[in-house]
Amino acid sequence: MQRRMKKRTKPKPLPPIDAEGILQVLAKVRELIPHLNKDEALPPRKSVGSDERMAPAFISADAVEEFGYQAVIEGLESVAQEISEALEQKHAKLVEDSLRVYYKMEELSLTGEHDELIPQVKDLRETYERTYGEPIPTPEEAERRARKRTRELERKKAERGG
Repeated sequence: MQRRMKKRTKPKPLPPIDAEGILQVLAKVRELIPHLNKDEALPPRKSVGSDERMAPAFISADAVEEFGYQAVIEGLESVAQEISEALEQKHAKLVEDSLRVYYKMEELSLTGEHDELIPQVKDLRETYERTYGEPIPTPEEAERRARKRTRELERKKAERGG
């Protein structure tokens, strides 16, 4: 049996992009990230500017285009990471605040003066357990976790010179 070999075709070249324009948009997006967390915003990561990158004096047009794509990829990854960190911080703070409200509602429902809160407390407890797969932490444990998160946030700020 004779096997036919398919002729391999060269991949299509990537279309040109406006790397500088894309990086400018990413810089504007990066400036908005601290507004997600105002009080707890991490300073932006230190990045290497295009003027700090080493490039040979003579490079081909293909190499310049590839460099532009690589710069955009790195910029996108960096902004995505910063957004992810900001959202993680925001989520953790929201959980901490929600637990404080839960503890206060639970306390009020146990006094007998606010029996109407019992169903809400039960719903909140069940939602937490369904979401996180564990019982609601004690107030002391929740506070310990909050302090740990705050210390970690301060450490990251110090690392980034913020």
